[in-house]
Amino acid sequence: MPGASAESALIILEEIRVYYAEHGVAGVDSPLDVSIGIAARPPHAPTVEDATRAAVEALMRAKREGRGRVVIYVEEKMTLKSNYYSRASLDRLSKLASATERTEASLLREALDDLLKKHRDRL
Repeated sequence: MPGASAESALIILEEIRVYYAEHGVAGVDSPLDVSIGIAARPPHAPTVEDATRAAVEALMRAKREGRGRVVIYVEEKMTLKSNYYSRASLDRLSKLASATERTEASLLREALDDLLKKHRDRL
């Protein structure tokens, strides 16, 4: 997606993924489920080859974390830069990420998705 940021690509590709997951494709009887890995150049990688490697890493993480999702490449360990969470909560999040072999970012995205689904009627 030339000219798009990784975040913009995530939004667009997630909308496309959800649409086809919910509506399917005419003439195809099985459900359509896709995982997508996103990496941007230069923020995630200096070269096309490095961006491809980063996108593949993001794709593999999407599959490990449950498939049927769009994932942006992140560095090995996410650093939370928020004062909204107590140290104990951040420590628990880190332990959960390790125990489930997932990233902190993916767990927080899952929690946000669940929250938005719970309150869908208000949106």
